[in-house]
Amino acid sequence: MKIGFIDGSFPKPAAGSKTFEQWSRVDLMVISWIWNSISKDIVEAFMYASSSPELWLELQRRYGRSNGPMLYQIQRELSTVSQGDLSVTAYLTKDSCFKLHGIPDWYKNLPEQKKKESGVKGFAASVTDVPCKERFQSPKF
Repeated sequence: MKIGFIDGSFPKPAAGSKTFEQWSRVDLMVISWIWNSISKDIVEAFMYASSSPELWLELQRRYGRSNGPMLYQIQRELSTVSQGDLSVTAYLTKDSCFKLHGIPDWYKNLPEQKKKESGVKGFAASVTDVPCKERFQSPKF
């Protein structure tokens, strides 16, 4: 129902009417909700708005248009995000396996120096091709 304040379907009543005071209180609440959803870095630029429809229109004017090339660039950058040598998917798969099954005994028992040299990143890179359950079985010699 509050969407009616910003889309104009619940317009501001005439000053002095019975519903004006109630509308004003609810409108201030809607303005507050919108301000609290805006980044703290830019919210001051919108503090001058005298009503929620005015605030909403200003937000639409500034940020309503899509920038196709920038959107494509951001999507492309997100698709290549990695954690060390691993893709995000491989990293999160390894992380989920550790959370579900714990760190395998054979990894816990590696010499401390080797752990320091390779770190989890080196370990993770060496096991990414092994299915999750197999990663947590003791190695066969």
